[in-house]
Amino acid sequence: MMGDAESAISSYKSALRLDRSLEDVYLFIAFEFQNLQKYGHAARYLRKCLQMNPDNEPALYEMSFCFDVTHKFKAGIRFFNAFLDEQPYSKVAWYTLGHLYSNIKDYHRALEAFDYALVVDDTFAAAWVNKANCLVALEQYKEAIVCYKETFKLEEPDAYSFLYIGECYENLEDHKQAMDYYQKAVE
Repeated sequence: MMGDAESAISSYKSALRLDRSLEDVYLFIAFEFQNLQKYGHAARYLRKCLQMNPDNEPALYEMSFCFDVTHKFKAGIRFFNAFLDEQPYSKVAWYTLGHLYSNIKDYHRALEAFDYALVVDDTFAAAWVNKANCLVALEQYKEAIVCYKETFKLEEPDAYSFLYIGECYENLEDHKQAMDYYQKAVE
């Protein structure tokens, strides 16, 4: 809390000497290594955390962040594919795999990953949005609109959702619908 990541890591490691089953301590050590921009060290502790509890969603998101910030997208894809071989029902792992595929512009594989995340949990709004974004990249605007609108059932629509739908309609040359959604975005 005082901004001394090195001392925090030392204190957390002391706690691990007392009890190696402290899952959250591995996560906290990873956070401190991220603060020091030592993402390889952070990933090492996130792996330990995930070995203890593969359902630890914050650890999965942080692992994805480590791959993102270092631009090691292909290494991240390998990690999450291996993880999913063991944990095929992890919606967060499927989601982050889709995100990593999107980063390398492999939108077809990204779509597949987002679809698996939605098979596991069809109320996962972020997966719907990212699936829609992939469809836009593939110029499948009608399908993207359906996905964006699906999020309206799950959470309150925001300006960006309306904007993205407006852009899809504009790309489809349906200017009236585009203007309607742009107006909603402004409001």
